[in-house]
Amino acid sequence: MGRVWARAVLAIFAAWSVACKDTGTVQVHSLTFKGAQTLYESALKDVVATRVNSRLPWGTKAYFERTRVDDDLKRIQTFYIDRGYPDARVTGFDVKLNHREDAVDITVIIREGEPLLVAAVNLVGFEVLPAATLDGLKKQIPLKPGQPRDRQLAVTAHELSLNALRDRGYPYSIVNVEEDDGPTGKMATLTLRAEPGQLAHFGPAEVVGNQHVSNRVVRRSVGYKEGDLYRLSRLQDTQRRLYATQLFQFVTVEPTQPGTRSTDVGITTETVTDGQPPVASAASSENQPAAVPTRITLVESKPERTRFGVGYGTEEKARADVQYRRFNFIGGGRTAEAHVRWSSLDRGVRLSLSQPELVAGVSLGVIGQQWYTHLRAGISIGRRRRQGGLHTPPRPAHVLVRVGHRRTS
Repeated sequence: MGRVWARAVLAIFAAWSVACKDTGTVQVHSLTFKGAQTLYESALKDVVATRVNSRLPWGTKAYFERTRVDDDLKRIQTFYIDRGYPDARVTGFDVKLNHREDAVDITVIIREGEPLLVAAVNLVGFEVLPAATLDGLKKQIPLKPGQPRDRQLAVTAHELSLNALRDRGYPYSIVNVEEDDGPTGKMATLTLRAEPGQLAHFGPAEVVGNQHVSNRVVRRSVGYKEGDLYRLSRLQDTQRRLYATQLFQFVTVEPTQPGTRSTDVGITTETVTDGQPPVASAASSENQPAAVPTRITLVESKPERTRFGVGYGTEEKARADVQYRRFNFIGGGRTAEAHVRWSSLDRGVRLSLSQPELVAGVSLGVIGQQWYTHLRAGISIGRRRRQGGLHTPPRPAHVLVRVGHRRTS
């Protein structure tokens, strides 16, 4: 009976060992690419699923699998096509087994072919943008004449042009990317064709998800008001401000009108045939109200946070720190903090209270600190400044009262 159990345990251990070897027994010692002249080898290694053994003895082991390598060859060819090399091919690969027959060196042979170059990048339908904004957009577009037509850069150009319109009062804008490869198929003319749609302004803002934090605390971090020209950057700025309060663990600020969210419009790349551009779907003026309502969705974070720290230093000897923070202290978005420290150099308690927006645009901070080495009390007052239509964080002017003493042996 004991032998049966021993054999069963050995069988389970053997099956577990095989499972840990990622369905293979031969390890991958190296992976190299021959013929890759324009793309970095590191970029190609990121594309494939086959991995190489770690150089560290305790590192992750990678095992050879033929079906995975076959799929990787297709991935490499697709990667080259997306980067502007439509004639690229994987002409072969070599797998060499070492003398111990437990590891292989893989070599992939690539023929890149002639690239598909960018002949020109045209922007059509962007006349609604100010001249300075349009010039800046042209400089930001990463696709440049003479470079290989990279589809990832085309996606970036699409996002930049769409955001430029949506940050200048056109939330319903649509941008299509058209590509004409010319008679030879080696010179691509890309056209970003825009349909701006209705000029719009911000409508009412709805706040949902807050339970203990009042709407007033939320709205004072909003970087826009009803009637302002619609700007996508104001939504992003509001999201950053709400995160900065540390009152929320999740924040989304988005328009609720269909056709205005970034997920409502994707990139569409169309090929020009016979010199005629494709007919783009026109943005319907119906269902495009001039006032765009927004929704601020919140998930509150834990109001109390405690941090403990212990350590030892040659000067401080043993030391200990305890810090307690209470957010939204008795409402109003206040932050209260108690910090207790003990060591041979410093020991004592520090209490602080921060009151944002004590009155319109003015914040107040109060600090009381009693350390082993000095006594400190302070008040900081900051007024929020308005610049370019945005409320910027206050620049505090400190008023401090210090009484210091130091013990000497």
